[in-house]
Amino acid sequence: YQKITQALRELEPELILIQYTPYLYGPESRGMHPAFLGFLNDVQKTKLSQVMLMVHELHYPLGLTPDRLLVGVPQAMQFSALAILADRIIFSYDVPWTRWSKLLPWKKNRMSWLPIGSSIEPEPISQSPGEKTKVLLQFGSAHPSRLFSFSFAALDEINRARGIHYAKIFCLGITRVELKRELERAHRTDLANSIVALGYLPAGEVSAWIKKSDLVLSPFIDGISTRRSSVMAMLAHEQAVLTTLGCHSGTQVPWADFLAATPAGDSNAFAKEALRLLEDSEARIQLGKKGGDYYRAHFSWPKITRGILELFESNGKVMSN
Repeated sequence: YQKITQALRELEPELILIQYTPYLYGPESRGMHPAFLGFLNDVQKTKLSQVMLMVHELHYPLGLTPDRLLVGVPQAMQFSALAILADRIIFSYDVPWTRWSKLLPWKKNRMSWLPIGSSIEPEPISQSPGEKTKVLLQFGSAHPSRLFSFSFAALDEINRARGIHYAKIFCLGITRVELKRELERAHRTDLANSIVALGYLPAGEVSAWIKKSDLVLSPFIDGISTRRSSVMAMLAHEQAVLTTLGCHSGTQVPWADFLAATPAGDSNAFAKEALRLLEDSEARIQLGKKGGDYYRAHFSWPKITRGILELFESNGKVMSN
């Protein structure tokens, strides 16, 4: 980071925009990276640049389980230091925006909430003949917050009710090795023949898979929120999504109006809802249409771009003061 600091002294930018999620800077150290704090501290000492932190994840959800203590607490301490050091913070989901505006009231006017849009836009594709096997799609990396065990429970419920050839899960964004690890971790290797790891595909192929899916499974340990670009892609494609509601779902967005959602702590409820939706094509179509309408009205890139421009303009006013 010393080389970066030196480059900043030479360039003298007015504003530094940093995308933040703990695993981005310290993937092999459970999301901890002390050098990152040193970098921000050095930037502050130069008095040459303002630091704008765009936060997509603060820390692993806190709790009394070993992983939530050993991972969540250090990450929370790291973010606390970053929040104090940064000149301005943009949160991509509303719960931390509300919480930290109260925790740091002197920075309230320098904190904002700005949702994340879809990185995969719908592309025209020719209609393929109907598949006999129902396509359950899971899109996203093998991130610690993604509840693969819920998707496995849903497939097991469907298999027991309709037979093992009725549906398959297709996983976009994870490799076979990662899928094998998740199956072993959940003790569900018996489902291996009904789950396919598609790996990392070009945007056009991702769009095609989204369109051919019957139901999207997006369970998260902290719940659905406006930082979940994978779900945003499904909404942009007007696909039915089954997700979870958790500590980061918030109340600013009426999720229940256009998504199917069950509690993040109840895999059984998630599995039963997956079966119900898979057997009700009309309900899935209506969910998809409602999701598409809400996405275009609130989460589309024209809406987000306008918000970004307004934030940069307001940041200029803050700096001039």
